[in-house]
Amino acid sequence: MDIYTFDCVIDILLITAISALQSVLQEDFKASEIEVGVVRKEDPVFKVLSTEEIDEHLTAISERD
Repeated sequence: MDIYTFDCVIDILLITAISALQSVLQEDFKASEIEVGVVRKEDPVFKVLSTEEIDEHLTAISERD
């Protein structure tokens, strides 16, 4: 059995993508300064994350670093 849930994998991917952008641009983002979109296989509709959802990922990045 896989130890990761699908949502956990998406979170890891989003954190990795945002971290890569921060690294390349050499900036720390604020949730209100970026837009993040997701398309899931089981729900193939483009969804823009809310500022609160983005902030959760940015917080996870800052706690990790």
